[in-house]
Amino acid sequence: MNLAYYTCFYGNDNNSAYKIPMVPSLTYECYYYTNNSTLLKELSNTNWKGVFIDKPPNNDIKKDCMDGKHIKSMPHEYDNLKTYDYLCYIDSKVDQVNETFVENLIQKYFIENDYALLLREHWYIHNDIWNEYNASMEQPRYEIDREKYRNYIETQIKNGLSERVDQHCACGFIIRNMKHDKIQELNKTWYEHIQQCGIQDQISFFFVKQLFNEFIRPFKEYPYILSVNYNQATYNKKILLATEYCDSGCYIDAITVYESILDYISNADDKYNICWKLYNCYKQIGKEPHGFFYLVEAFKYSKKRVECLYPLLVHYTCSNMYETAYNYYLHVKEFYENHYLTSDLSNLSLIESDKYNFYVPYYIIIIADRLNNHSCGIKMFEIIFIKKQLNIDEFCIKNIFFNLQFFLDHIPETNTNLIKLANEYIQFLYQNNMKSSYEFINTSTYKDYGIDVSKYIV
Repeated sequence: MNLAYYTCFYGNDNNSAYKIPMVPSLTYECYYYTNNSTLLKELSNTNWKGVFIDKPPNNDIKKDCMDGKHIKSMPHEYDNLKTYDYLCYIDSKVDQVNETFVENLIQKYFIENDYALLLREHWYIHNDIWNEYNASMEQPRYEIDREKYRNYIETQIKNGLSERVDQHCACGFIIRNMKHDKIQELNKTWYEHIQQCGIQDQISFFFVKQLFNEFIRPFKEYPYILSVNYNQATYNKKILLATEYCDSGCYIDAITVYESILDYISNADDKYNICWKLYNCYKQIGKEPHGFFYLVEAFKYSKKRVECLYPLLVHYTCSNMYETAYNYYLHVKEFYENHYLTSDLSNLSLIESDKYNFYVPYYIIIIADRLNNHSCGIKMFEIIFIKKQLNIDEFCIKNIFFNLQFFLDHIPETNTNLIKLANEYIQFLYQNNMKSSYEFINTSTYKDYGIDVSKYIV
């Protein structure tokens, strides 16, 4: 099979896209085009064939990215690539390509059929160009040209193209049939649209695909592979890459990295952390409900941790879906009520103490009140009073004391400790200059049960 792979990077050493992915094949030639001399030297120690582009970096991420769009969309104009029957373009940030999968696609859709281009159908942005636009605008590198993208989209719609399609494609993995009589026209048309639209080429391809729809075949399958022996060094490298994406506002790229490694690591704590980070990435791009999947997924990996429980409690409590919220709490209930106060969780990473010590019990108290589950609510008061978490919003503390009145009459006679703990908590608040948090409970409703704040009111 006369096939080659290629990728590219344009920019300086500080560009977050400065990456050398695992070479996709040892059978076929793999070309890496770059105008970065440092990266070119590093390529000499790999199985990539480095090709230097004599064009100085712009030291501007957007301009450098646009420079790379030419080879991405117009490979037929490059001497090293024009002799191949089939070309597979991969984004420099992706994981190792499944070579057999590529060969099978070429056989099925280029040799046995007559398609010109194969791309993966987008796995979570579907059908509507405004879905792609809205997701893209969450990334600073695209948001800066918000009006340009909007004007481009509106122009294409005015020209008769549709804002909805059956299959919207991602453009980080592309297989071309270079023998097809339409491929060069398709390439040139896409590049012209990229120049009109901007560096977010999935927006421009949305419309170009409509012009060449009969020659383009989207596929749904995942085209990459990962080693089952996913060692700690590889994991750390991926996490660092995803962190860099998050820090630069590239949350969609971070999601791609996190999702690619979740199934290939064995440490349960690491898996839990990735679920938590995926939720936060989806929240950042305005797709929090997509992130709920990973919050629930996290229960597989820990029945002790509550970071992923907390957003579910907030969402369903605020939606008056108290039973649903409580059902999610059941995943951690046994540990949280019976062992948390005596457990050492310091060996777990990303522990958020304010969630454990105050905010989770804060919401469970509300849920328990609505469900008349007084024993559960009383246990939550005990956790708050014992843990004495600092730096809590006074509004929330006032709510705790307000809700306490609904549980006082349900304290079992055998529980002689709760009132003592409540008074100790009030003393703690007084010592930390938070008097306004409890002054309003200086009434008989609380005094009749032994909670007296009068000596702490000046």
